[in-house]
Amino acid sequence: MSRFQEWLKGNWRNTQTRLVLIMTLSVSLIIFTVGLASYYTSKSVLQSELSEPQHLKLRIGMSYIDKQVDEANRLAVKVSLHPAVREFLTTTDQGAYGPTTQLYGVLDALFLNSPYLDSIHIYDKERQSFIGYPDGYSSRPETFPDNSWVKEAEAMGDRPMMIASRKLPEGTSHSGRDQVTLYRTIKIAGQSEGLIAVNFNPNALFSQMTGSEVSSLKSPQFIFDSAGKLVFAAGAEDLGVDTGTVLGALQDLGGDHFGELAYKEGRLLLSHTRSELTQWEFVSLVSQDELLAKTEKIRDVVLLVAAGALLLGAWTIVHINSVAFQPVRRMRSMLHAYKKEGVSPDLNDLEQVTGRLLSDHDKLSQLIRQTMPEAASKFVKEALAGQIRSSKEWTHKWACYFRDWEEGPLTLAVLSIDRYGEWGRRYPDHDHLLLKYALANITEELFAAKWRTVCLDLGQDRMALLLQPREPAAEGPEQELREAEETIRRLLSFSISAGISRPSPDAGSLQRAMQEAETALSYRLYLGCGSVITYDETLQRGAGAGSLPSESLIGGLADAVEAGAADHALCLWERVRRELEASQSAPAAALSYVIALKRRLNGISRVKEHGGAVEAREASYGETMPLSEIGEAMAVEIRELAESFARTARSKEYLQVQGMIEYMRQHLGDNVGVQDIAAAAGISISLASQLFKQETGETIHDYLTALRVERAGELLLQTPSKIADIASMVGYQHENSFIRVFRKYKDITPGKYRELMKAKAAPAAE
Repeated sequence: MSRFQEWLKGNWRNTQTRLVLIMTLSVSLIIFTVGLASYYTSKSVLQSELSEPQHLKLRIGMSYIDKQVDEANRLAVKVSLHPAVREFLTTTDQGAYGPTTQLYGVLDALFLNSPYLDSIHIYDKERQSFIGYPDGYSSRPETFPDNSWVKEAEAMGDRPMMIASRKLPEGTSHSGRDQVTLYRTIKIAGQSEGLIAVNFNPNALFSQMTGSEVSSLKSPQFIFDSAGKLVFAAGAEDLGVDTGTVLGALQDLGGDHFGELAYKEGRLLLSHTRSELTQWEFVSLVSQDELLAKTEKIRDVVLLVAAGALLLGAWTIVHINSVAFQPVRRMRSMLHAYKKEGVSPDLNDLEQVTGRLLSDHDKLSQLIRQTMPEAASKFVKEALAGQIRSSKEWTHKWACYFRDWEEGPLTLAVLSIDRYGEWGRRYPDHDHLLLKYALANITEELFAAKWRTVCLDLGQDRMALLLQPREPAAEGPEQELREAEETIRRLLSFSISAGISRPSPDAGSLQRAMQEAETALSYRLYLGCGSVITYDETLQRGAGAGSLPSESLIGGLADAVEAGAADHALCLWERVRRELEASQSAPAAALSYVIALKRRLNGISRVKEHGGAVEAREASYGETMPLSEIGEAMAVEIRELAESFARTARSKEYLQVQGMIEYMRQHLGDNVGVQDIAAAAGISISLASQLFKQETGETIHDYLTALRVERAGELLLQTPSKIADIASMVGYQHENSFIRVFRKYKDITPGKYRELMKAKAAPAAE
């Protein structure tokens, strides 16, 4: 016993033996767990996979039946409204040849187009007479074979339609057969005068409910009505299940579509769905025992594999102790050549593991070298977006991605493609990424000698460049950026502008540096394309900045355009442009002023000329164009609009429409409608709507709504009033209605609009 214990202790002290024993037990436990889990998982997956097709099959059958029932209901409605039916129910001589023959012919024609129907019966409540196809006319219930349905139909009460299953009485052609019948009341002058019974052909109605096989498994199907009565059953004998058990299982399911039913020592999968039209419950059953039996065999095999793994582990332990130490000695000698002392002799696959580790290390090193620039760019993007808030995270990522950088100052430059709208139209979309890539390569190449750089794409026209001088005495990056602009203009045939921030002490100030660079870049509006602007220059300009031109100039210029006075409008625009250039106000505010004028022109730009609408030309007035070019484009647009208005100003219809527009502007805060606007013009509502649509291309209501939204936008920027008060000022009694309309036209809520426009108009802060 003591020798056996020593043998066990010796084997346990051996690393290989201990590792194999632990791994064997672990793998065996995993295999055992997988075996058990696979059984229950397979059961769950089986139920899910079988339930979906079963449910889909039920839905298909239900949809087919609902379609036939709906068509039968439409047929019953058509019959109840037919003049021949009304004549039959109201004529004094009901059994006369003419009315009876005519009605029989109507039923015959309808029946021929409905192969899913067996017969159609009409019952006269007052005379208790019947007429039907193909049974013919009967003046008394006793002589009409199928008269038992009348009592069931009268149970409808106030319902216009009812569908139910019944047994056909003796004397009929299919006596004793289950018959599905649709009942409908015939009303004349609001009074119930008769009943219609539409009898379905069961074979045609239930042709899609045939109990077909799914995955070689029998699939019985049942249909129950709202009272729990069996309407249809197919394949029930395959599994020997009774309807009472199925109804009990349905009640236990509650609102679930799928469930399990234990029946006669077997397990059945139950799927059901309910028809909203007939209120019938459609049920399908599938036996699970056969498939689960295969899963149980798989479980048993997996358990045997676990036992085999234990035996294999025991054999491996014996093998290791006998013959597996030669590779260890070889690996020890190999590692000693590389002065790797202290290598344990217990690892059997030490040679393979070491070779794989060295290979993986080489691949990992190459991958790190390739992905480091992308990771550094991603880090800078996160820093600019304010997504890195922890100082510990700052320190760790900076040390990881910028190992060759120092703790010196960092400068951020934002590069922008000039006239970006024109640039985007000039080059195909598939060339945009290539041109931006070339722009980045040229810039980084020019900075490589004196600066450390990280370049990242900010989307659209923008690109950011993070810079750090390699020598402390280096000057700013203005000279290199000017060289980059000249090279790009020469090689790529387009120009760029750049804004440069002040040096930041560390990466934690990159957000502030980004704001400074963006602010500097915005002064391209005054300095022109191809400019390289530092933030310090903008501070000097901002110290003497004046105010924007008066808002009244926008209204005067718009009035001049509407009056067709092109020369006067151009003089006003020239005055606006000179005042903007002289004021040197914040570029965002000046650009907002120009955009406000553009919106005003767009609002009045629709005029009628030679039967067509002439609209203001869409110009890409944005941050990538200087004020001089914006002025030229606006001058062309103002002249075209003014001349267009001058050509149409003499039109009577134009004057009437302008009168309506002026009335709308004067009553934006009042609750006015199309009738009030038409009355102000002295014409009818229909004529006013026609003329307005003809002259402006819009309806009166849409134009009034647009005027209110534009006025609300002005009030949001010019007044501190609450949104509810502004809604009232522009004619909306409810704040929510105003917000909904404003968002529809502006794609932004009033509150967000006020914040965004004020943020753009505010001059950059220190």
